[in-house]
Amino acid sequence: MDCKATKLKRLWAVALACAGAASAALSDTVIPMFGGRLVAEGANVKIETQVASANWWFHGGYGGEAPDADGVYRFKLKPDDGQPIVDATLKLKGIDGGVHADYTFAPAADAVLNALCVKSTFDYADWRAVSVDGKDVPFPKDRKTVGFFGGEAKEIALTSVEGRRVAFRFAKPTRVSIQSNRAWESESFTVGIPVPGRSPYKGGVELPISFDLVGVGDFNPEAGRPVVVADLPGWVPIASTPWVKEGSALDFTSVRQTEAPAGKYGRVVAKGGHFEFENLPGVPQRFYGSNVCGTGNIPPEHTIDRIVQSMVRTGYNAIRFHHHDGRLVDKDDPAALKPDEKALRRFDALVASCVKHGLYLTTDIFVSRAPTWRSVGIDRDGKMGMWDFKHLVVVHEGVWENYKAFARLFLGHVNPFTGRTLAEEPALVGISLVNENPLDVALPSVYAKLPGWKEAWEKWLAEKKAADPAVYGDIPSAFPGGYLENRHGAAFLVFLQDVETRFAARVRAFLRDELKCKAPLTNMNCGGLNSSQLVRHDAYDYTDTHFYVDHPRFLGPAWSIPSYSASVNTFKLPTAGAQPCAGLRFFDRPFTITEFNFCGPSPIRSYGGMLTGAEGALQDWSGLWRFAWTHSDWYGFIKPEISAVASFDVVNDPIQRVAERAGIALFLRGDAAPLTNAWRVGYSRNWLKTLDPALAQNVHRKDTARVGWSAKYGMDLDGTTPGEMPPLPAPGRQVSVDREKGVFRVDTPRTSGGYIEEGLLDAGALRARVSGSPATVYATSLSDAPIRSAARILVAHLTDVQRAHTKFADADMKILLSWGDTPQMLMRPGKAEISLAVSHPETYAVWSLGLDGARRAKVPCRVEEGRLAFLADVSADPKSATCVYEVVQERDWVGEAPTRFKSGASAPSLSVLGPKSELVKGDLARFERVWTRLEKGEPVRIAVVGGSITRGAGASKPENRYGERFAAGWRRAFPWARIDFVNAGVGATGSDIGAFRLQRDVLSKKPDVVVVEFSVNDGRGDRWAASYEGVLRQLLKAPGGIAVIALGMVGQDGTSVQECHAPVAAHYGVPYVSYRDALYPYVKAGLVKWSDLSPDTIHPNDDGHAFAAALLNRCLANAYAAFKASGRAPAAVPPLPEPMYGTDFDQGAFVEMKDVKLLENNGFFPLRDWCWGEGLACTNAGGRLRFEVEGATVALLYRVGKEPYNWGKFSVRLDGKEVATAIDGYRDQWWWHTPSLFLCANRPGRHVVEVETLAEKNEKSAGYGCQLTGVLVSGQAKDGSKDEE
Repeated sequence: MDCKATKLKRLWAVALACAGAASAALSDTVIPMFGGRLVAEGANVKIETQVASANWWFHGGYGGEAPDADGVYRFKLKPDDGQPIVDATLKLKGIDGGVHADYTFAPAADAVLNALCVKSTFDYADWRAVSVDGKDVPFPKDRKTVGFFGGEAKEIALTSVEGRRVAFRFAKPTRVSIQSNRAWESESFTVGIPVPGRSPYKGGVELPISFDLVGVGDFNPEAGRPVVVADLPGWVPIASTPWVKEGSALDFTSVRQTEAPAGKYGRVVAKGGHFEFENLPGVPQRFYGSNVCGTGNIPPEHTIDRIVQSMVRTGYNAIRFHHHDGRLVDKDDPAALKPDEKALRRFDALVASCVKHGLYLTTDIFVSRAPTWRSVGIDRDGKMGMWDFKHLVVVHEGVWENYKAFARLFLGHVNPFTGRTLAEEPALVGISLVNENPLDVALPSVYAKLPGWKEAWEKWLAEKKAADPAVYGDIPSAFPGGYLENRHGAAFLVFLQDVETRFAARVRAFLRDELKCKAPLTNMNCGGLNSSQLVRHDAYDYTDTHFYVDHPRFLGPAWSIPSYSASVNTFKLPTAGAQPCAGLRFFDRPFTITEFNFCGPSPIRSYGGMLTGAEGALQDWSGLWRFAWTHSDWYGFIKPEISAVASFDVVNDPIQRVAERAGIALFLRGDAAPLTNAWRVGYSRNWLKTLDPALAQNVHRKDTARVGWSAKYGMDLDGTTPGEMPPLPAPGRQVSVDREKGVFRVDTPRTSGGYIEEGLLDAGALRARVSGSPATVYATSLSDAPIRSAARILVAHLTDVQRAHTKFADADMKILLSWGDTPQMLMRPGKAEISLAVSHPETYAVWSLGLDGARRAKVPCRVEEGRLAFLADVSADPKSATCVYEVVQERDWVGEAPTRFKSGASAPSLSVLGPKSELVKGDLARFERVWTRLEKGEPVRIAVVGGSITRGAGASKPENRYGERFAAGWRRAFPWARIDFVNAGVGATGSDIGAFRLQRDVLSKKPDVVVVEFSVNDGRGDRWAASYEGVLRQLLKAPGGIAVIALGMVGQDGTSVQECHAPVAAHYGVPYVSYRDALYPYVKAGLVKWSDLSPDTIHPNDDGHAFAAALLNRCLANAYAAFKASGRAPAAVPPLPEPMYGTDFDQGAFVEMKDVKLLENNGFFPLRDWCWGEGLACTNAGGRLRFEVEGATVALLYRVGKEPYNWGKFSVRLDGKEVATAIDGYRDQWWWHTPSLFLCANRPGRHVVEVETLAEKNEKSAGYGCQLTGVLVSGQAKDGSKDEE
């Protein structure tokens, strides 16, 4: 079908500019074009020449893009069925308001043709009346009427809806037909002018058609000349590549959601309307892949893995081997059965690589292998044609035996790389018995020419007449003619049902019994009539079909340029893409399309992937296979980078490859949910066996056009068709189509976009204002998260890509004359103002990407009306077109770790250190809850607790401490949220004291996130493990679900209590980040000096603190990214496990000395400590203090050091019993610290503590001072134990 002429104005302007005739007014111009065509742009008239043979397949003219010296356009038409080429000429002369046309047509030899004509097709919407010789001919209102005028006329006049009058005028009465196309679902009618006379036409005899075309404007012979893409203004070079960088935004390995190897969960089985894995029952499986054809099935072994990985990174989880059969056998073997061992080994290597990388397999047993006639027992010369074999294998024993022999070779040989046959391969999705062979699509006359069919038909009919003479008695034994919508034709179709049924049973028994193949089976995979549906359902395990949009229509010899592509915006048509295929589907069988394509060079291929993926997902089909990845080992595997746009292959077509990602996201990942409505077309089994002429009607029903977007569509044998069709979906649903404007929209949480010719495409999360060129624009989340909260998003803006030297017949770019001699490609210029609805758009950046997924440059972006906005411009870089973008949330959470120390030495990379540091991964459910709150903008408080390292010893200023750096990273990651920070580090304290001060210093502040350190002050053994456990248990038990992460530091000599702490952290699911495991090996190996990390033997310097914070934040940033990518809600917080060392330390409190009950005070005075608060001190010997506390465990905290009180010694008694006789408070060091003296454990009640300063002291001390900083109460430990460190 043709686009409306109004779409072509911009293109015609280009054509005229190229031809140097831009001054011609398009609205008043008639342009001659390739193949005898005439286009009157302003009048909306297009005339073409057509020929059709007995199969009624129409072909247009080709050649004649320019006139010869005599002003004659010479062109040809090539009919099917072996009929001769028709030589044609066109001579044109301008007349007032139009053109006079003289056509001649001369078959090269006698020709039997059903049609040879000049015709023009008009849309009903554009024309209001037609008249013949002045008499109005009313348009038919029904959909059944075809011809509504036929006869001789001197004038056919049409009046447009705008009132313009266009007329065909003839010098003498001429035969004319006017035909409505509504019966074929086209809202158009055709005016046809056949050549004089009747078929057969004599060879060499010229058949003339002459007429005046008036009311269309002036004749312009200089326009309509061939166009080369490189000459078109504004097209930009594009650097395509099949190689995608691992982990890039174009790497869809994870999006495809398929585990490797293929077959991991057992063989594929058909269950109801879906496929499943044998060992994963109840879980429907889908497959999306591509075809490899011809020599693409047998690439050199060294090329295979890389290309298979490229297919995986495209997002495919399946592959189809096609046109393989002729490549696996010796081409000189008459029977086409002798294996080509080199080719077979290459094929086996390809199969093994696909299985290894998670590509599931499908194939056909016969496609195009060509044995000789005599090798199958038929006395004819030469090789069998493809269709001959297909038609004979079902009835001829010799062909059947040849078929089985190849199946034994193909499916039954042991693959040396996998150790099993293809028949036994669990990765096999299914097998088609014979490619594209619905028996009812061939005319009976075809079968009449082949041996075995006449005998089979006559035998079958005789049996039917004997068994049921009332029904079959009047059926002639001759083959029916080409028209099957009668009882004779219906009888032949029922005969074909039985032929196919017997064939299916034969093949199934052979495969199951001899080859032990259990794979699902299908056949008849290319359309069909109603009659075939019974066999398609009952004889096979799943239904398969094929469809193409803009399949090249070869204007000359088959499979040769020139070719024609309609390039119509299919969203303006009744059906789009795969919709007509839906009629073949049964609800209780899996449904697949193993060949689909939107073929090159058509520009609408940009939306093929998205449209087909959406249709498949909505309809809940089971498999889609693009046709094709490649037809060649050279262009597909060895040198794919020199491949380019072609009719079918997508290996290096940038438009197809990028467009594919949207389809994979919608279909494989399931971004578009299956429709809940179902339109079940009821067919009766009994009816399908009757001689109803309707058996000959095509299964592809017109209601698929309406139902396809609003209800699942399929057939239900013995069911009843519902009375009312479901309504069309309203815009804003998952998928919607505006047929008037030709706009396609997809609006799902994870994929949003569509196709539009120009203007605003509003697809919810994505909006795009498209200008300069029609375009497909989409955004898809690169994780399971919806676009609105995704951390990474792929955005594509696809106009059109062609080879630079591709030549078209005219600016319409529908008739391809030459692909050109270079793989260099150009992209059509165009722009799209894109905006995305994402949370916190101010945190996102936009990168333009190369087609390998590598980031090229940052694209300016902004926030507009709460959305992230940027301009997608193909021509932004005039040297290399831009069509793909990565939108990424650039949160500098981790911060900068040193790359070079102050000494000048290089620092280890954080990317290397990070994985080494993650000693315990832990359970992150609590963190997921905190992150979710932060995403909503809720405030969060972070605390760090530990010893002097946590307090910040060694850092040059507070903001350089690891705790402050840790919190700063969170503030960078969530800049919109308020994040408070508490540093609860106390020097020279371990977890024993920490367990008691936790309530005062941490829990009372109500933190949401806590880092626990205590890495060098704790000791080893159960007592320290118990106190460390107490800290963790208190935090994890606290209200609010505190998220806890542990940090393990190290001393210069490797001192660390990691072996004590890490098992406890693991027991409680607390992530443990090991500074020691990350950095100390470098110190030990002499690669990093300790002085680069620390100013002393323990405390980190600024760089050491930076590394500690970066390791913590890297651990959590990666976990956050994984959580965001999952798209799920926060996981459930696991219950607190049973304690490892009891509950000795999971309750406790710190009591200031001012809060104890004083019983006696002789010589002690109040002294406020910067850390511990109100304490008591004494500077003289003989001081005495008695006080009472209540608790199960009691410990006394005191200061030790050198200055300012010149500490001496003191004794301690508890409840009258001496606990310590002479504690020495003097330390020859400049810093203070606070040891703890445990007085009792697990003795609940009131306790009296007595402290007395002694007359003895350390000889280095200048006095007898004593400072008590507080009391620890509750908890359990051994009496008299103390921590002097």
